[in-house]
Amino acid sequence: MINKFFILILILSPSWGEEINTVWGPCNIEIYGGRIDRIDAIHEKIMSDTQKMVNDWGEITIRPFSLYITYSKKDFYTQAKGPVPEWGIAVAKQNPDRIIIQAPHVSGISFSRLLEVITHELNHIYLNRVKQSYSIPSWYKEGMAMRQADEFSMKHRMEISKAKWKNKLFYFNDLEGFNRVRKFNATLAYAQSAAMVYAMEYFYGDIIHNSIISAMQNNNSFWDSIEKITGDNRIDVQVYMEVFIEENYNWMFLANASKSIFLILPFILIGGFLYKRQRNKKIIDAWEIEELLQQVDWEQGDENV
Repeated sequence: MINKFFILILILSPSWGEEINTVWGPCNIEIYGGRIDRIDAIHEKIMSDTQKMVNDWGEITIRPFSLYITYSKKDFYTQAKGPVPEWGIAVAKQNPDRIIIQAPHVSGISFSRLLEVITHELNHIYLNRVKQSYSIPSWYKEGMAMRQADEFSMKHRMEISKAKWKNKLFYFNDLEGFNRVRKFNATLAYAQSAAMVYAMEYFYGDIIHNSIISAMQNNNSFWDSIEKITGDNRIDVQVYMEVFIEENYNWMFLANASKSIFLILPFILIGGFLYKRQRNKKIIDAWEIEELLQQVDWEQGDENV
């Protein structure tokens, strides 16, 4: 019985773990089922990101948090201890604050992408510690996380453009809680969320996020903070975001179309060459027939003479 107990402890215990000190408090890093050779890069990422967010937006409550890297999906869901989006390879949880992320070989991402995801999830931890964080809509949380990790790529811009022309953009309320987001349109949800955050910067300046967080730290809700800072209510903000998307992501889908054109261009050229050669051959054949007929007519004329 005792032997079975110790075996169970070994199975359930992390393969590797350590603690580092950050400006947010101690961070416990645990790796389940394996090891990561470039752990120093993860240390550096956590230390630099936590410091940067404090520098940009102000201090938050100091308390411990954890980063769990799992080497199987089973361990991922076990450590998450609750709902995880069907498309998710990482998740940030509260009470206690922790990030659970699948190791690169499980999720199929590169190590550099792993570092981006860590930045994304650290941003969630930061916003979750801001006072009145319960009032922050999902689109702002996800958009800010994408902004922090610099994840808003051309792919996301084209996704917005295609959805706009197909009239399949998410409605504003759909992104308040990501309730209707499914795996097939998750990229669009994240893309629109990032675009909405950048729209706020465009209309209100880069300092808008710092101002919102400062106001929330003074016990104002998210939307009350925006109204006090800008004088605009949520309807006004929504209109600005729609205008921003309309003006900035209108024709992005053509970038994807241009790639398709370059792919089929060689076939178009070959087809044109073959068509032209066949057409020239027909013209030459027609000329030869015409010359032959003229020669026959001339010979017959000689015979009549």
